[in-house]
Amino acid sequence: MRAIVVGGGIGGLATARGLALRGWDVTVLERQPTLEAAGAGLSLWPNALLALDWLGLGDRVRAAGAPITGGGLRTASGTWLTRVRMTAPPVDAPSTAHPVTAPHPAGGVPHGAGGAAHLAHPAHAAGGVPHPADAAGGVPHGAGGAAHLAHPAHAAGGVPHPADAAGGVPHAAGGAAYLAHPAGGASDGGAGVGAGGPIVVHRADLHEILADGLEVRTGAEVRDVRELDADLIVGADGIGSVVRAAYAPQVRIRDSGQVSWRAVVPAEAMGGALEGGETMGPGGLRFGHVPMGRRGVYWYAAAPAPLRTDAKETQLDQLRRAFGGWHVPIPALLAATDPATLLHHPLLDLHPVAPMRFGARTALVGDAAHAMTPNLGQGACQALEDAVTLAGFVPAGDTGRDGEVEAALRRYDAERRPRVALVARRSWQVGRVAGARGAVASAVVRTLARLTPASATTRGAERIAAWTPPTPSPVVAPAGPGGGRP
Repeated sequence: MRAIVVGGGIGGLATARGLALRGWDVTVLERQPTLEAAGAGLSLWPNALLALDWLGLGDRVRAAGAPITGGGLRTASGTWLTRVRMTAPPVDAPSTAHPVTAPHPAGGVPHGAGGAAHLAHPAHAAGGVPHPADAAGGVPHGAGGAAHLAHPAHAAGGVPHPADAAGGVPHAAGGAAYLAHPAGGASDGGAGVGAGGPIVVHRADLHEILADGLEVRTGAEVRDVRELDADLIVGADGIGSVVRAAYAPQVRIRDSGQVSWRAVVPAEAMGGALEGGETMGPGGLRFGHVPMGRRGVYWYAAAPAPLRTDAKETQLDQLRRAFGGWHVPIPALLAATDPATLLHHPLLDLHPVAPMRFGARTALVGDAAHAMTPNLGQGACQALEDAVTLAGFVPAGDTGRDGEVEAALRRYDAERRPRVALVARRSWQVGRVAGARGAVASAVVRTLARLTPASATTRGAERIAAWTPPTPSPVVAPAGPGGGRP
């Protein structure tokens, strides 16, 4: 059976690889003239690592990345609000996290309120997840530069209620329980490799590993998906998906009202510091950083909209002034940044989440179906889950019969759409809470965070991290150093 995957990003390449492992003849159509991955750091949580194990690539990706070993949430002066140290487990044992309650100022967040795992969410779209603690201008440093990035249109803003209709609270999904969840060492149902702890990897490295050995046609722009001839069409063409637009025009791109910057700098910029983390300051400003091993240090910053149109040099100068008084190593990371490498974009999602199958032969994966804000660091992780689930549900390429693909797509949509809708909704709500500004709004958020029971944090964490591939892996035994490559 023949499949065409529209889009050569992470979700598309992972889907193509999964289908190839199941015996399908797969072609990836990428509209860009070259297959290159734009971006910086990317967090891969246990659910994503289990998906990569299913594809036979987990070991290669782990070797290319670096473990997330600890971090936490700080004020701009460097005071720890919450802190977590993680112990990397053996591959057949659950991952563990050891939250450490740091002294925090009055109104700070007690351990368990959900900030611990906001240590380094190096998500593909940056942004970060500030914990709502200490948001009422209680940060002694950095306020002078905030005006360079804060936009008056967003200076007010109410406080959304953090309760999630699906249960739990939005920021809980990123808390300490997420890091300590047994899914960190769960079996993958086939490949026989435990996920281990979360890692950070450069997007270009993951992209290269996923693309290895696949047939990818670059410069192949799809204008009418209905003209494609294959037994299965997979739309993996991102938030502006042509495939989705053809079948679900009611799904809209939604602006969060926040923008972000990202870059990677040499490891020396850390100045000997070992931990990453996230820092929250006044005026809706946030800054996060995480070491990436041989790849250096990935940092991201977020501020209220609008998107800046100044030259990169000017934007970087504004960032240096805004964050210049913040704790080390933030000023040094910005000082070490080459303006040419600076990435800047709005933080967007899709609303509502799109149907993930159309008719008898068309499916969506990744951002094409459920682009989400980066507040939970789950965008790429959910795309990998999509890829593995779809590839596992469709019939084997050499034995499939009429009608089986359509039945598999119905099952895929029923399995995936509720889960990604939950994750996208949680991520959006976290961003709304994080964007609450002003003394009264911040005080309310702090109070709600302080009163959040640990059980709510645990429930939210379990619902995000507790995933394993629904079908056995087609990888029977590793094939060379890559393991199971088609």
